[in-house]
Amino acid sequence: MPSIRNKIFHLKNNLNLPRILNLVKAAAPGWLYISLTLIILETLAFFASLYLMKLLIDMVVKTQLEAGAAHTNIIGYVIFSGIAVLFILY
Repeated sequence: MPSIRNKIFHLKNNLNLPRILNLVKAAAPGWLYISLTLIILETLAFFASLYLMKLLIDMVVKTQLEAGAAHTNIIGYVIFSGIAVLFILY
């Protein structure tokens, strides 16, 4: 049974990404750049939503530890996290 490292090596060699990108660029260069831009934006939105969730969890923990902390910050983080999730889904 081949190891995972061996499978990844074969995948890298068989994929030949530079050749594929050159073929797509020759066929439709505009669509290639649009697709790559959208992939990068979606990735950034995903990591932004992870960061917002981290801030939300930190704020909830801080509010639980401190009796006088304001709950309005939590509502703001919930709203921003929801917007980020909607942006990723659509």
